[in-house]
Amino acid sequence: NRYRWPEYITHLCLFLMLLVRGQYLVSLINLPVLAHDGNQLTNNQHLLDNTTIFVQLPKEKRIAELKLIFFLVSFFIYLICFLTSILKK
Repeated sequence: NRYRWPEYITHLCLFLMLLVRGQYLVSLINLPVLAHDGNQLTNNQHLLDNTTIFVQLPKEKRIAELKLIFFLVSFFIYLICFLTSILKK
């Protein structure tokens, strides 16, 4: 439960930095994951119950896999943008 807070805070900071820097397309790509995290946080679904963890485990595993894929794809998009901006100069 407390391990999700760094993920939420880091993603929110990344989103805000992208908005401030004017990267609207990349921040728009990050918006669905940020909205999902915010929805979980406001509905207290980020808290996992010890007694029902094995019922929730397949769903949570699938969400974690999708987030991992999203962050890996995002990393390579950021890397390509970074390299193209360096090569333009």
